[in-house]
Amino acid sequence: MRLPFALRLVWRDWRAGELRLLLWSIVIAVSSVTAVALFVDRLQLALVEQSSTFLAADRILSGSQESVSNVARLAEEFDVEYAETVSFATVLYSGSDRNLLASVKAVSADYPLRGVLRVAAEPFGDDAPIFEVPRAGEVWLDSRLFPALDIALGDQVDVGLASLKVTRVLTREPDRGGSFVDLAPRALMSTADLAATEMLQPGSRVTFKYLLKGEDDTLEALRAALDPADVEHMRWQGVRSASLAIGDSLDRAESFLLLGGLLAVLLAGVAVALAAHRYARRHYDHVAVLKTLGATPRSVLRDYLSVLFVIGGVGALLGLVVGWVLQHVVLLIIGDLIQGELPQPGVRPYTLGLITGFVCLFSFALPPLLALVGISPMRVIRRDIDASAAGALTYVFAAVGVVGLILWYSDSLRLTLYTLGAIGGAVAVFALAAWLVLRGAGALGMQAGSAWRLAMAGIQRRRGASISQMLIFGLAIMLLLILVLVRTSLLSQWRAQLPEDAPNHFVMNVTPAQVGDVERHLDRISPQVGELFPMIRGRVVGVNGLTADDWMAQQDNVWDNDLSNTRNLTYSARFPEQNELVDGEWWPEDTGEHLISLEDEYAAQHGLSVGDVMDIDVAGTRVSGRVTNLRRVDWGSLRPNFFVIFSPPMLADVPTTFMTSFNLGADRKRVLNDFLRSYPTVSVIPMEDIMRQVQEVTRRVTQAIELVLLLVLVSGALVLLASIQSSRDERLAEHGLLRALGGTRSLIAGSLSIEFLTLGALSGLLAIAGAELAVNLLQTEVFALPAQAHPLYWLATPVAGALLVVVVGLLGARSLISSPPMRVLRGIE
Repeated sequence: MRLPFALRLVWRDWRAGELRLLLWSIVIAVSSVTAVALFVDRLQLALVEQSSTFLAADRILSGSQESVSNVARLAEEFDVEYAETVSFATVLYSGSDRNLLASVKAVSADYPLRGVLRVAAEPFGDDAPIFEVPRAGEVWLDSRLFPALDIALGDQVDVGLASLKVTRVLTREPDRGGSFVDLAPRALMSTADLAATEMLQPGSRVTFKYLLKGEDDTLEALRAALDPADVEHMRWQGVRSASLAIGDSLDRAESFLLLGGLLAVLLAGVAVALAAHRYARRHYDHVAVLKTLGATPRSVLRDYLSVLFVIGGVGALLGLVVGWVLQHVVLLIIGDLIQGELPQPGVRPYTLGLITGFVCLFSFALPPLLALVGISPMRVIRRDIDASAAGALTYVFAAVGVVGLILWYSDSLRLTLYTLGAIGGAVAVFALAAWLVLRGAGALGMQAGSAWRLAMAGIQRRRGASISQMLIFGLAIMLLLILVLVRTSLLSQWRAQLPEDAPNHFVMNVTPAQVGDVERHLDRISPQVGELFPMIRGRVVGVNGLTADDWMAQQDNVWDNDLSNTRNLTYSARFPEQNELVDGEWWPEDTGEHLISLEDEYAAQHGLSVGDVMDIDVAGTRVSGRVTNLRRVDWGSLRPNFFVIFSPPMLADVPTTFMTSFNLGADRKRVLNDFLRSYPTVSVIPMEDIMRQVQEVTRRVTQAIELVLLLVLVSGALVLLASIQSSRDERLAEHGLLRALGGTRSLIAGSLSIEFLTLGALSGLLAIAGAELAVNLLQTEVFALPAQAHPLYWLATPVAGALLVVVVGLLGARSLISSPPMRVLRGIE
C-alpha cells in the first residue's frame, strides 16, 4: 500500500512543481559526472592509443633470443594483428670503400601496426608518410648515412653478406627509441633478406620484437596462453613500460583528469543538497497534517524514501542520456582542437554516473528528509515550529557516502585525502574571505541608489547562499586560472631553457686526434657549439671498501639499486656549465689527486655523500677516488651532462672518445653532408624525435586537462542555477510584494543584475587571489621558478566572473521578473 501512495505523492508533487528542481538537480549531478567521465575515458583511451604509436603496436614481446615459436599462431588464433622486427648493429659498406657502424632493423610486411613511417626524396629533405616497407632486396637509409658512405639513391650497400639497393631516405619510425643506440643512423630492410645477411649467428647481439595490436583483454589472454618456457627471457611491454617519459606523462594526465572528475562529484552533491533542502522545507506543513491524521514517523520516512528512489531512478536515467549528449556537444564544439577521432568509451563512465546519482541523492538529500520525521503536528497550529535537527550522525553518514564515492572514483586514498584536504582548506579560507567581502560590499552598497540598495539587501538576507555561490564559482575559476598560469610559466621556462639556438644535435665518437678539426668545423656551421667532453663507459664496483651490492644492501630509504649499472662517465678540470655546486668544493685545475664529483640526486639515490671513496671499473681498469662535491644538473638544457665526473688524473691512461652538442636550424640540415663526409666515423644524433614525442604527449595532456576543467566550470554554472532555485520562494515573495507596492520590472531586473554582477566580480576576485597564491607556491616550491605577479589577470578575472554569473543568474531567474504580482500574492507560481 505504501508504494502506490508514494507514487501518488510523486505525481502530486511533480504536478505542483515540487520535485522538478530535485529531479533536475539529479539530472545535473548525473549528467555532469557522466559527461566528465565519458570525456575523460575517451581522452585517456586516445592518449594511450596515440602513445601506442611510439611502440608501433599495442604490446611488444622482445628479447635477445629467437625463442618464441608460437606467437604468430596465437595471434591468428586470438584475431590479433601481428608483425616482427629484428634489430642489430653492424658495419655498412658502400661501393666507394666507405663504411660506418649503423643500427639495422629488419621488418615484416605488416610493420608498423600503429603509426606510420616517413621518408624523403633526398637526404635531409622534407618528408612524407609512406604506407609500405622495404621490399626484398631493398634498404632504406637514414639521411646521415648518405654522406658518410658517399652514396646516392639507387646505389648498393652491403649489410653482412647481402648487397641491398638503397631506394628511399628514411626520416622517422614510430617506435624509434630514446637511447643513444636507438638514435644511431638507421638502416631499414625486409625480414626476407635476413637469411642472406648471415648476421644471425650464435652469440650475435640481436633484439627480436614481436608486435601485437588488439583489445587489451584479448592481448592479456594471448599473453597468458604463451608457453612460459618460450618467454622466460622475453619482456612484455606496453606503452607505459616501453617509454618512461610517455608513461610518466600518462600517469600525470590520469591524475589531473581524475581531479576534474572529483570536483564534478562534489559540485553534483551541492546541487542535490540545495534542491533537497528546498523540497523538505516546502513539505513541513504537509507532514504536520499527515501526523495529525495518524501518520507515524516510520511511515513518513518510508514514503519520502520511496519518493527518493523514484526520482533518483528517473533522474539517473535522464542524466545518463543528457551526459552522453553533453559530451558529444563538447566534442562538436572543440572538434578542431583534437586531432583524429576519439575512441568509444567503455561501460565504466555510465556505471559511475548511475551510482553517483544515487549516492549523492541519499548522502545529500537524506539529512533534510530525515528532518521531516521530526516535524511536530503542532505546526498545523503554530507555523513558527520548524523541523528538529536530524542529528550529527546523519551528516556523518552523508560525509562518509561522499568520501566513499570519491575514493571509488579515484581508486586512490592518497589522492582522495589530498583533494578533500585541499578543497576543505580552500573552502574555509574562501568562506571567511567571502563573508568579509560581502560585509564590506553590503555596507558600501547601501549608500548607493535604489537598485543597488535592493541588491545589497538581498545579498545580506541570503548571506549563506551568497557565500556558497561565491565559493562554487570562485573555486572553479581558481582551478582554471591555476592551470593557465602554471602552464604559461612552464612554457615560458621551457622557452627560456630552449631558445632558438639551443643545442638540438649531439656529436659522438670523436677521437682525440679529431677534436681540434671537429671543433673548427662545427664553429663554421653552427653559432652555438658546446664544450667537447670525453666520454667513457664504466660502472661502480665498490664504495668505502664494500662491493656495490653490499653497499646498497646497507642503505635505508634509497630510491633504487642500480649503482653498479654501466654509465657514461667523463673527466674535466673545469666546473661544467649548466651545473650548480650544492655541497663540497670543485678541485683545482692542476690537481693531481683522484677526485670525484656526483650529481646530487644520483648521490641521494645511492646513499653517497662528500668524503666517500668509490671504486670504478673503466674498460677493465679499476680506479678509486674520493667524492669531493655534489652538483645540481640542468638536464633540460640538452647539453652533455653526467652523473659522475672525475678529475683528469684519475683517467689519464684510459682511451676515450669525445662528445658535444650544437644547434642547427631545420633549413640548414644539408650542411651535415659535408661534415659527415669529412668525418665518416663520427656519429651525429638529432634530438628532434625525442623532443617531438614528449611535446606531443604533453600537448594532448594539457588539452585534456583544460577541457575537463571547462566541463567542471559548466557544472558549477548548473549548481548556481540550483542555488538560485533554492531561494526561489523567498525571492518570489519579495519581488511580488515590491511589484504590488509599485516597483517596476526594470527595478527588479536591475537589482538582480547588480546582485549577480557583485557575486560574480567578488568570485573572480577571490579566484585570482587564491590562484596567485597557489601558483607562486607551485613555482617557487615545486618547479623552482621565480615568483611573479599577473596584474592583467587581476583586472580580467573579476570582469569575466561578473559577466559569467550575471548571464547564468538572469537565465535562471527570468521567471521571477515576469511573474505578475497577483499570482505571487495568491501563492500561484
